[in-house]
Amino acid sequence: MKQSLFMWMLIIASAFSLSSCSSDDDDSGLSQKEIILKVGQSMTLSYGGGECTWSSDQPLIAEVDNNGNVTANRVGITNIKANGDICKVTVNPNYTTYEEPYLKFGASMNEVKNAMSGYTLSSKTDANNLVYIGKNVIDYYDYMFKNNGLYAVILATDIFKGAETSKFLAERYIVVSIDENQNKILLASIDMEIGVMVQINDKTGAIL
Repeated sequence: MKQSLFMWMLIIASAFSLSSCSSDDDDSGLSQKEIILKVGQSMTLSYGGGECTWSSDQPLIAEVDNNGNVTANRVGITNIKANGDICKVTVNPNYTTYEEPYLKFGASMNEVKNAMSGYTLSSKTDANNLVYIGKNVIDYYDYMFKNNGLYAVILATDIFKGAETSKFLAERYIVVSIDENQNKILLASIDMEIGVMVQINDKTGAIL
């Protein structure tokens, strides 16, 4: 099972603002004001107007080196800057494997029902849980309520769908910690608003 866990080890991009650069471009400012990339793609921006310093507002989404080479790391939007000039970078996913759950914590059951209107309620639904039958790789979504507010969501799939699911997560979240003894990985969204725990059940082969 540890071998199965290894496929969940996601690469954390480590990129920060980098040093100055120069360009022979005659036109002043950045060559482009907005670009769209997919995770893993790269392209080069040029800056006209002499010496410049390249930086990214959020290198976990897209990083830039001191030659203006931009690399898309995760889904999101950030700004690449050359001195005071800005290029907006939108990073789109390669994997749209499943629909992420409704994650407005504190929401009422009615709000969740409205958000999940395209899904079928499972017979496992009760007074404190809304359980929906999933689509594609997801077997079910379990919305858990406490004091009439949403406080957690469980998604279930199985080990045979794990590779596709891990690629989906790697494009959107960063790894916080890995516990091989418990087959557990902790992830977080880039804005640190959402925490995700991925755990593999040795006995059933289920991924939660």
